[in-house]
Amino acid sequence: MRTMVLGLVARSLLDGKAYAAILSEHIITALVRAEDGGEAYLAIAAEGFIQPRMIALILSAVPGISGSDWQAEPGGVSDIKPKESQIIWSTMIPPDVQARILELAEAADEDR
Repeated sequence: MRTMVLGLVARSLLDGKAYAAILSEHIITALVRAEDGGEAYLAIAAEGFIQPRMIALILSAVPGISGSDWQAEPGGVSDIKPKESQIIWSTMIPPDVQARILELAEAADEDR
């Protein structure tokens, strides 16, 4: 799960597009809006997940971001509009965390 979430966030960090993955009957989507050299806005949508432990697992996959840094986005964000059974969370990620995400995603790709 951690590798999958990191991969989605890293891909979006590179081009600003939303990326999604299907896990069983659930969908996880990540969208990053970044400015050169500054903080980036990260939104993660989880569809079909009703167990708080799974949501916590998904959000904790982003290194350097604590649980208290996330906020719910019931109205949606940018390219992600909430659907029935979808939960959207967002946070700001500083440049050092962005770099760490890219490093970890690259290392995971090399291990495959």
